[in-house]
Amino acid sequence: MDMRGSGRSVAGRYRLRERLGAGGMGVVWRADDELLHVEVALKQVTIGDWLPDAEREQRVARAMREARNAARLREHPHIVSVHDVVVEDGVPWHCRLIGWLRAMSRTRAMRCPDVVGGAGSGPCSGRSAGFSW
Repeated sequence: MDMRGSGRSVAGRYRLRERLGAGGMGVVWRADDELLHVEVALKQVTIGDWLPDAEREQRVARAMREARNAARLREHPHIVSVHDVVVEDGVPWHCRLIGWLRAMSRTRAMRCPDVVGGAGSGPCSGRSAGFSW
């Protein structure tokens, strides 16, 4: 995976400014949407170069499915929904409005299972919304 950083343009629209964090699912960058002139968080989904093509395709499909599910939950008060998705060099990038991330960071007292109803299958759970974490 290409981890070039600050100053890089993604999809001819998003300009990376700084790396905010990383985890098992990818790297999150602070970026500028040069079309709409807003600050965004851009998640570079981790898709290993070492994986066979079929598995890479499955992971890209999964990332796109999860982005669509998050976009459908725009009205949920505890989920930062996806604003846009672009694919560059075979890697999906999820774009979220950074103002929502700032608001969510103020709710750190809540743990993820409390917010999404845990990993179970209840009506407020992530699994019932199509997430497979």
